[in-house]
Parts: sequence; structure tokens; C-alpha cells
Amino acid sequence: MTGRAFVAGAGTLGATGLAQCAELTWRLRGEAGPRQVEGARVGLQHNLGLGGACVVTLDRGPAEGRRDDEED
Repeated sequence: MTGRAFVAGAGTLGATGLAQCAELTWRLRGEAGPRQVEGARVGLQHNLGLGGACVVTLDRGPAEGRRDDEED
């Protein structure tokens, strides 16, 4: 994840993970402003904490021509 605000405020595993997931969601929706990755379709987030706590998340954006409210 990029952004000086995030790096400066990094904290607990839960808060950091939520911030990373929010950033992925914004990028996959095309709502990340200057941090936007053009053409982003898949996002991978990983977060390691003390004691070996680990979280890995793989998200995908909406498929081309598919509405967000449609089910798979």
C-alpha cells in the first residue's frame, strides 16, 4: 500500500488490515484519486503481525459488463 499517511500511522494488525482492504476497494472501484492504478482488476493484500499473525486477502473488481449487485 502506498501513501505517506498510512506509513506514518501504521499500527495494529486489525487497523492496518482494514486500511489496506479499504485502499484495495477504492482502487478496484476506480475511486483512489491520485493513487489509482489504471486498469486494476485484482488486488492482493497481506499483513504480518507480532506472534506470527498473518492475513492474506485477494479481491477482484467487478467483471466487465457485470453490475456490482449481480451474484456469481
